[in-house]
Amino acid sequence: MGPPMSSQQEHALSQPRENNLGLSDRLLRPLLRRRPHVTTSLLASIVESSDDGIYSIDLGGIITSWNKGAEQLFGYTADEAVGRPVTMLIPQDRQDNEVAILERIKRGERIHHYETVRQRNDGGLVEISLTASAIGTPEGNIIGVAKVARDISERKKSQQLIVRELTHRTRNLFAVFQAIAARAIDESKTAAEIKYVLNDRLQALARAYQVIAEGEGASLTAILEREFSGFARQVKFGGCDIVVNPSAAQQFALIIHELATNALKYGALSAPAGHVSIEGTIDRLNGGGTFRFVWRETGGPAVTKPTRRGFGSVILLDSAKHFGQSVELDYTPRGLSYELQVQLNTIEASNK
Repeated sequence: MGPPMSSQQEHALSQPRENNLGLSDRLLRPLLRRRPHVTTSLLASIVESSDDGIYSIDLGGIITSWNKGAEQLFGYTADEAVGRPVTMLIPQDRQDNEVAILERIKRGERIHHYETVRQRNDGGLVEISLTASAIGTPEGNIIGVAKVARDISERKKSQQLIVRELTHRTRNLFAVFQAIAARAIDESKTAAEIKYVLNDRLQALARAYQVIAEGEGASLTAILEREFSGFARQVKFGGCDIVVNPSAAQQFALIIHELATNALKYGALSAPAGHVSIEGTIDRLNGGGTFRFVWRETGGPAVTKPTRRGFGSVILLDSAKHFGQSVELDYTPRGLSYELQVQLNTIEASNK
């Protein structure tokens, strides 16, 4: 049992109610004045059916009404809450919080979506968005405060997850940019060539991130469509509807861009009769499995293996080896072919 009630608490409990929902006439009367066509019972029903915690206190901080939403949010029934000080909902380190709110209400202010923390009956804390406004008499005297508390715990968790994900993605993006910049400079290119290489590859990343921004993951088909928007006649692809996570999208975007750039300069896309075929194949096994990405060029000029390794080879081979299970790059005379095999659980976007 709790401590004995003060005379002020007993007075609050003895006040008449217009209904059996734990809603005092003090809470309903100002609302009825604004909407006289709404009956007391209808208004009480609306308040009671709300998922938000709706309750009222007098100027002494004693709870005078309490709806079902407040019961669910704070864990107290109306009988347990009405007549007790509202400070029972406030953590010890935030007790001054209620005093400040009351002072603002007495000055005629309205508290709108104030984010704070309150304490439940079981001792647990809940993050809420609080709206508070004055309850007044017909003469304009303030006699209490009506409060609406909304649980924002899940929203806060989502925000924290988003911040962590953005931090992770930003770090990854800067690491990729650093590698691109370092390699471009190490290749002893002129300033103009370095600018071209950096701009070209960053645009490929930007296209991938634009796809990522449109959903939880990125469709490999969408990445291909953006890369080859002007080559519908020469480039065909299928089996690439897999939705990949942001890290995989980034890797695939760079790989596809390097293959496309090479095909435009030296391979199938440099000749009117040239064609590129891109096929994706998924093999699922006991909840896992692999994804195979195959690029084949035909109809272009004869292909010869380059005598030096550029940054394109680093992306297509070295980076891909860390990213996938196996990778093959074959400079056959009839056209370049490239095959990458990766584990599904490392690239698929979560569907949770």
